[in-house]
Amino acid sequence: MTQDWKIFTGKDAEQTDRLYDLPPAPPWRFAGRNSQLSRPAGLDLASEKKRADPFIPTEPMRMAVNAALYLRRPLLLTGRPGTGKSTLISKVAYELRLGSVIRWPISSKPTVKGGIYEYDAVGRLQASKTKDPPVEDFLRLGPLGTALMGQTWPRPLLIDEIDKSDLDFANDLLNVIEEGTYEIPELVRLKPKPTTARSRKRGTNAHEVRVRDYFGDLVTIADGRIVCGEFPFVVITSNAERDFPAPFLRRCIRLTSSNHSWASTRMRIARIRDVTSSRNSRNGWLKMRISQRTSC
Repeated sequence: MTQDWKIFTGKDAEQTDRLYDLPPAPPWRFAGRNSQLSRPAGLDLASEKKRADPFIPTEPMRMAVNAALYLRRPLLLTGRPGTGKSTLISKVAYELRLGSVIRWPISSKPTVKGGIYEYDAVGRLQASKTKDPPVEDFLRLGPLGTALMGQTWPRPLLIDEIDKSDLDFANDLLNVIEEGTYEIPELVRLKPKPTTARSRKRGTNAHEVRVRDYFGDLVTIADGRIVCGEFPFVVITSNAERDFPAPFLRRCIRLTSSNHSWASTRMRIARIRDVTSSRNSRNGWLKMRISQRTSC
């Protein structure tokens, strides 16, 4: 098979626009896909460069990334701690110009709801003593909610160390990722009720609010419902400390990295750093010699 089908190569030092060659999502996979990809303005396209530069993914990694891109499936990376699993998404995000990686480090007892949004009910209650503040001013999208807001361009989402989650987390996460939608009850209640049968039929009562996302940017949510237009590129990391439900595993592109492959990757990273260090030392020596000659 030729290399032409690969959207992500992992070998480019520069960014590319190959993501525009990605075909539409399979109809059985994700119905929310827009007809045409379009990179939104304002993305920080250089934010992942520092993490991405020294990392050289293995061939199995490149194959897994492309499978996840084509099929709109999460990529589940399993391997030992400290082996660079979370670095791969930075490489993909930088090369394909996806923007800054949305990072969701899993702590003890996380919830999918907490990953989608947080609502400060206590803060609003305190503020309501003097006025009636808008609900949306006290609601903020989390990492998962922000990733699902992508409409014309996939957002890169890292769900790091899923092993720390409880037993129900994987299945709850699966439900949201499969559907690509989520209702926020606090915003749904703001939607005005249709006053006539005609307005109900035409759907003229859409209620839009502006809320802050994971990065602090304002995004628009209609009728209290997040509807994903373009499936995010999701990387889930695991340290192989526990088993996951079979339905969850079936819906992920899975890659278990052997110690050998990770050792090979680390050796290549070390060689790059050694070369860079050697060049810097040589350049410093040359500058010193030039300075000594010109000062004589």
